[in-house]
Amino acid sequence: MDKSRNYLAYILLICATALWGGNIVAAKIASNIMLEPIKLSFYRNLVVIFILLPFAFNNLITNQEVYKKNWKIITLLSLLSVSIFNTSMNTALTTTSVISSSLMPAFAPALIILLSFLIHSSTINIYQSIGIVVSFYGFITVVLRGSIVNMSQLNFVTGDLWMLIAVTSWAIYSVLLKKIPKELDSIVFLFLSFFIGNILIIPFYLLESNIYNSFLLNEKYGM
Repeated sequence: MDKSRNYLAYILLICATALWGGNIVAAKIASNIMLEPIKLSFYRNLVVIFILLPFAFNNLITNQEVYKKNWKIITLLSLLSVSIFNTSMNTALTTTSVISSSLMPAFAPALIILLSFLIHSSTINIYQSIGIVVSFYGFITVVLRGSIVNMSQLNFVTGDLWMLIAVTSWAIYSVLLKKIPKELDSIVFLFLSFFIGNILIIPFYLLESNIYNSFLLNEKYGM
């Protein structure tokens, strides 16, 4: 039974990785042909909200006091994951490549280990230490495009810096997830994350729409 659960966990991890890669590719395509980064985040989140609403509604109503009690941590995690992470990643893809954007999150596990040590006083073993060093080396290689000359000339791609913000935000989010009480339903928590996160995005969505003079899609495509 335990082995079957392990196999299921591996399969789900592979699926999560595949979906992660597909998300980056889809975001890159969307940024090239239709939507500005904040607009893309807003409508993407809106679709998720409508999909999750039927599954979350009943539990949200019957246990609303639980969610009201934990609104601070839910709002913080919504800000880190939906507002900052998704939007920063979409912004990064306007100037950096899909490959770089997909490689940089490999630094997230190392950052999570470090933050867990700082916030939760978690122990770091020798293998984790080696992993942190290797991940950091890979991260620096991606940012510098494999050339130390880019460091002296400050020749960075802006998208890489946005991706660093996204990765850092995701790492903090992952560490703080431990503070979520067990009585919070996972589907409702996910729904609230997208709902609150999207509300926090609205002012920036309106600002971006004003800059590009397009409230829905980019008008250069006649939409």
